[in-house]
Amino acid sequence: YYEAAQSYERALALWDMVPAAARPEDVDHVELLYETSGTLLTATDAMRGREVARAAVAAVDPDREPLRAARLEERLAWAVYLTGDLAEGIAIMERTTVRLADQPPSVEAAGCLATLATFTLYGGRYSDAVHIAERTIAMSVASGTERREIEGMGALGAALALEGDCDRGLAVLREALAKAKVHGDPIAIGMTYLFISHDL
Repeated sequence: YYEAAQSYERALALWDMVPAAARPEDVDHVELLYETSGTLLTATDAMRGREVARAAVAAVDPDREPLRAARLEERLAWAVYLTGDLAEGIAIMERTTVRLADQPPSVEAAGCLATLATFTLYGGRYSDAVHIAERTIAMSVASGTERREIEGMGALGAALALEGDCDRGLAVLREALAKAKVHGDPIAIGMTYLFISHDL
């Protein structure tokens, strides 16, 4: 990931040096920023990942491209959280989910709700996290994104258990784990195991 991040950073540096007409037609600058920020976060350079994610968000008009903006803002929220600012990560996702409230169900909205549910859980607001996680699951089902449904179930199960409803919480988490294994998503599997072990 570190080497990949270096290559992405070099691509970004070269972008401004190359005349627009000579840039590759199949490369979108905003998507390059998005991929760079994600790789930097995985390579544990959260501060730089945050800078690049913020640049990607600034390059898109949310009124013209609401779903793309939401996807970029979710990445920024994670970057902000990973640099130690959970409150700002929550604030970003709250603004985004409010803005998307009038939009049809989408994978992007489900993702933002999933992240908001997780961050709200991390912030110790368990009752709020339950409600947001339930919205996440409903949005995920409506938009057909099982991965985000699993994330929502993880946040829901953990929040229920932390509120004292351990039987229901663990049942939700075990169902989420079973779905994650079928889906084959290692991040979802890992997160669900983390929640289960914590709640046990």
